[in-house]
Amino acid sequence: MPKLPPPVSAARRKVVCYMFGSVDGTVNRIADEFDRTRCVARLNFEAARATLWVERTFRNYHSPDDTLAGIPTAAARKRALTFVTNGAAETDAFCIEALKYPALIRARGASELLQPFDEED
Repeated sequence: MPKLPPPVSAARRKVVCYMFGSVDGTVNRIADEFDRTRCVARLNFEAARATLWVERTFRNYHSPDDTLAGIPTAAARKRALTFVTNGAAETDAFCIEALKYPALIRARGASELLQPFDEED
């Protein structure tokens, strides 16, 4: 059976940690204990949400038990796996691009400093 992508990729995990004040993209390096707890809760939430999204995708491909193995035909299993893998890859690509600018992730709203005026200003 093909392997499913992880619910929360390493890049997404780093982005979320930076958003909560990590200095190096890990949960342990978040200084404030309250922010660290919030970060862990957010990562757990995203993992649960991704799992539900995958199960719903499999259900849309007529899996009675919301698993890849439960999808009736091999062609439908391949389409479902491709859909799930592409969705995870798209999120991962966005996070990898965002990690090129960790200062913008840490300072929420810092992108306004780079472009302070709207086009009509």
